[in-house]
Amino acid sequence: FISLFALVAGVLIGFVLSSFFQTTLLEFEVVGGNVLNVKLNDPYVEKGILCEYDGIDKKEYVSIEYFDINGVKIDKIDTTNVTSYLVKYIYEEEEIKTSITRVVNIVELENLEIHFLTLGNQYTGDSIYIKAGETDILIDAGSRSDSASAISSYIDKYVSDSKLEYVIATHADQDHIAAFPGNDGILELYEIDTIIDFPLTNKTSKVYQNYRNKVNELVQEGTKHYTALECYNNENGASRIIELAMGIEMEILYNYYYENKSSDENNYSVCVMLRRGDEQYLFTGDLEKEGEEYLIQNNELGDVYLYKAGHHGSKTSSSIDLLNIIKPEVVVVTCVAFNMDNVFPTKTAIDNFNSVGVKNLYVTSMVDDNGKTVDANGNIVMYSNLTGTYMRCSNNNNDFYTFEMFKKYRTWN
Repeated sequence: FISLFALVAGVLIGFVLSSFFQTTLLEFEVVGGNVLNVKLNDPYVEKGILCEYDGIDKKEYVSIEYFDINGVKIDKIDTTNVTSYLVKYIYEEEEIKTSITRVVNIVELENLEIHFLTLGNQYTGDSIYIKAGETDILIDAGSRSDSASAISSYIDKYVSDSKLEYVIATHADQDHIAAFPGNDGILELYEIDTIIDFPLTNKTSKVYQNYRNKVNELVQEGTKHYTALECYNNENGASRIIELAMGIEMEILYNYYYENKSSDENNYSVCVMLRRGDEQYLFTGDLEKEGEEYLIQNNELGDVYLYKAGHHGSKTSSSIDLLNIIKPEVVVVTCVAFNMDNVFPTKTAIDNFNSVGVKNLYVTSMVDDNGKTVDANGNIVMYSNLTGTYMRCSNNNNDFYTFEMFKKYRTWN
């Protein structure tokens, strides 16, 4: 068998002509493991094509027996209007001379959007809406109970059936869960299929009790509820890796504090890795530095395109050790910047981002010179589709470090 880890980014494809072959039917980009992104530049691709790979010691050849398109077996695919696929090679035949026959399972990548929301008040908090194909996910609903109207009015533009397939509550602080319960809360306004939340908490607050009571009520009505630890362990019907759409999956990562007590509530945060094809996007809630160290030890993280800064860009999160592992291209900080009572993002966090080469920094809200809470970048959206992956913001598309207020209060080295 041929190791797919050894594939080169550009792979030549052609029909077998004696000991020669033609080229340029397909161009492959390695994603890792046995999954590839493929760009097709010929109107039709037929079975029998020969793939040339750079093997470990020599070039190897693989022919394709047939294509399995979303479960349908065909001999030829029309690629006229499709430019991006996931390709999985399934070993089915023994080696014959220098060739191995494989079935190609081709799945078109669906679109992904990640929205980081402003929350309608002066308080820092998290609410992240994700649309993966036709699947709707909400991670957290802060910062206060009155944020529910800001959240719902925004996501109603995208949720067409009043249903959230997945709701994730990362931990029990009010700036992450306050807008979930209540008569006008998110858990009341939408039909919820599945709730995933924190296994442990130190909280006894009314906000937490209201959240827990509402979750229990929904479970009685048929909503599925799992802790992140159940998901990680694939227990009680929960899954560690959840397929959200074609080519898009969500993995519940292991956090040491899922099953070990911490004096800091933030360390109980549910940690999530989202993937579309070969791109990754990391969400760690308010996980602190000690939690990040365990996250590194217990998970294979790898490079990410986007990182939601831990704990709103505090000096106790987004450690150098974590950033050196994930090497994010884009960092989003969900906070009210320049609020002098709680200054986010901190210079420590910004210096850490700078030290690992982060040049794309976005912040949801800020306080202006008059003390008024206003949009910084505003609602921040990452799009990943056939045209590529890119960022758009409701107020200002520029990186946050170009803002005059940033220059006034921070130094970008």
